[in-house]
Amino acid sequence: MQLMKTNRYYSTSITVVLSLLTTLSGASAQYRWHVTHSDHALKSAKAYYQYSFTSVDCSGEVCTAAGFVLDSSIHAIGHTRIMFFRSTDDGSSWVEQDPGLPLQRGTQNEIRVVQQIDSLNVVAIGDSGLIVRTSDGGKTWEKQNFHSSEYVTNVHFSDPMTGVAILDRPTTGLAYACDILTTNDGGNNWLLAPFSPFLFGTTCHSDGGGIFRVISYDQGPVYKTNDNWSTVDSTPLIVPQSDSTHVLRSFNFRGTNDLIGFGVKQVGTVVPRDSRTFFTRSTDGGRHWGSIALSDDTSIASPLCMSSLDRDIVFSGGLLNGRWRIAVSSDHGNTWSIDSLALDAGYPVYSITSVAVTSNSTGVAVFSSPGKGSPGMLVRGQPTTANVQSYERIIYNTQAFPNPATNRLSINSIDQSRPVHIIDVLGREVLRGELDSRGQVTFDVSSLPRGIYAVMLDHFGRLLPVGKVAVVAKE
Repeated sequence: MQLMKTNRYYSTSITVVLSLLTTLSGASAQYRWHVTHSDHALKSAKAYYQYSFTSVDCSGEVCTAAGFVLDSSIHAIGHTRIMFFRSTDDGSSWVEQDPGLPLQRGTQNEIRVVQQIDSLNVVAIGDSGLIVRTSDGGKTWEKQNFHSSEYVTNVHFSDPMTGVAILDRPTTGLAYACDILTTNDGGNNWLLAPFSPFLFGTTCHSDGGGIFRVISYDQGPVYKTNDNWSTVDSTPLIVPQSDSTHVLRSFNFRGTNDLIGFGVKQVGTVVPRDSRTFFTRSTDGGRHWGSIALSDDTSIASPLCMSSLDRDIVFSGGLLNGRWRIAVSSDHGNTWSIDSLALDAGYPVYSITSVAVTSNSTGVAVFSSPGKGSPGMLVRGQPTTANVQSYERIIYNTQAFPNPATNRLSINSIDQSRPVHIIDVLGREVLRGELDSRGQVTFDVSSLPRGIYAVMLDHFGRLLPVGKVAVVAKE
């Protein structure tokens, strides 16, 4: 980009913009987290829509988030509706998809788990037997159910047709057990398995071909079937009964043998005891387990969520010294470190309730405030050190003209369909536009005060300073 010669205005602009970039980039961050869908949108001068997000999952560059929308002008729970949000650009932008399901007390509650099976097929479950499916990328949604009012603990599909689900209370009436249901027709019909695991099932996994796995809460073991539960194989307990300090909360799977369990390790003798993260891993299908250490001795506590192990990059969310943080692994969960969670200025991190990863190793997460039904945001994270050469190439091949400008300022770039921000010397955004499919955008700068302005290109959450321009007096 052609720049005007250095002068006192230009010097001031550099100082302010460098200060702005330091705030936005987070020098110690491993990932830069950018809000892509906020917790509210204006409906009118006196009303707004409040968004609450509950879960997110991705397949390739396609992601689906679940949540619900409250119209602030209508103070009735029956007018709050379940909503899905779809992204086809790596979590950068979201389109609302309304399945036509009002949120009603006593009949169905908010969506808790969503699974992006592939680019078109998504399954989501609610609290009381609710299951919602789409097979066309969210153009249409179908409400199904398990014909039960039982609490749905977890669901997983290995393909659009084959899935497994865990219900909280068994029809057998056994104490401390649960029901397992399987489907081979996409969830239209569910078959009750002739087996109820001891202790409540916390995680289930479908491997296809009649192979399913269920792991019990707290201690294990892993239950596996190769013939749709006609026969069952069981591993030893993951946490021995004599161990009262480790509590397993959930599990993650990669292939048939690689499993990670995560939960809390209670520390100290004073009640209530402090809790720290506890990761354990098995590479033989659950027969043997070994602990995984975090790089930080003061590790995150009470992990709530973990992204898929199928990607090199894996995220896990939880608390660190009273603040919400994300643990990051770049080797399928073998080793972990604490991300500094640098987030857009002005947005507090309430809690991390769900996290996913795309095929580009981009993180997509749900940040929300504490409490059921609280507002939240969708955020997107990219490595701060990734694609440096690509960024430099974009910066070098982005031009702004004319410079100086009086009425119009045009931007040409090799980047496409990305936001462009015009920033004044005080670090304030004064104009915003978006590159079209040809990498072009034009701004009307006729109303801007005379001065030096920074042009910033938002490349998937990373702000690139692509140059400075002068706006001069109008003729």
